[in-house]
Amino acid sequence: MDRAYKQLKKISGLSVSQNEPLKDHTTFQIGGPASLYLEVREPQALPEVLKILRTEKINYLILGGGSNLLVSDQGFKGAVIKKFPRPLSISGTAVTVDASYSLAGLIMATLDSRLTGLEFAAGVPGTVGGAIKGNAGTYGEAMDKVVKTVSYINSDLQPAILENSGCCFAYRHSIFKEHDNWLITDSVIKLEQGNIEASRRLIEERIGYRMRTQPYGKPSAGCTFKNIIYTESLAAKLKNLGWELPEKFKKYKKIPAAWLIENLDLKGRAIGQAKIADEHANYIINLGGATADQVVQLISLIKMKVRDELGIQLEEEIRYLGFEPS
Repeated sequence: MDRAYKQLKKISGLSVSQNEPLKDHTTFQIGGPASLYLEVREPQALPEVLKILRTEKINYLILGGGSNLLVSDQGFKGAVIKKFPRPLSISGTAVTVDASYSLAGLIMATLDSRLTGLEFAAGVPGTVGGAIKGNAGTYGEAMDKVVKTVSYINSDLQPAILENSGCCFAYRHSIFKEHDNWLITDSVIKLEQGNIEASRRLIEERIGYRMRTQPYGKPSAGCTFKNIIYTESLAAKLKNLGWELPEKFKKYKKIPAAWLIENLDLKGRAIGQAKIADEHANYIINLGGATADQVVQLISLIKMKVRDELGIQLEEEIRYLGFEPS
């Protein structure tokens, strides 16, 4: 690690620090230190950084907005890379956006350029790269709706491009989740010249709704679990257990994890300073001083309860960093 540190310090456009507390860089405000914390301020520095890390066999993570991430209390024995975004480039209805650009900033910038189509992403935290990797979205729509191409650095540290069809988009999934060493650098998204005022109103309504129904301003990683894909067989199984599903679940083809958790009377349950939010049962919040271990215990409790009572295996939407493989 020391040899890599000395090599990295020589790279222009790169800031390097050691033992950086990751709780200061995640929305959960939980987690121990990263062995190396790298801030890439010039795009040309990135391939050189990756080459050094791979040569020295150092694990690394590209950090976006710090949401959807739980860092262990022991931290991460590797390098965390924070990349600063380049400015947007807009040509007609096509927008070239750096992966490190915030999703909220992209929505506002494209609206200012009289482009619509990102209303589904209103209030979704994080960066464009993270949103593409996890195919983030709401209201039955996601990033696959607007992505035209994705540029990335491949396993051989060479630049590459995928068309939308090659990204293998699915619910909260893309091909980039299958290749951790592929690094999204930017994307071309295709928007529309629509009704700007109607778009602004819809975005404001959706952000307002999220603020009223989610633990806005409280430290969390975002939604803890993926929603469940609706099937008629699952609906029948739950009905036999006495659970009547609202019709909108069938319409959107999803059963919200929050609905299951709340109806199992788990909302408000806490372990230490980690608590299932009163506002939304799919959020775990940090009351102040929560540990990653407490969060993991609470996640395990929820999964066990849902599995034992309903026979459903919840799958985490958040990612884990620095934990030993189980």
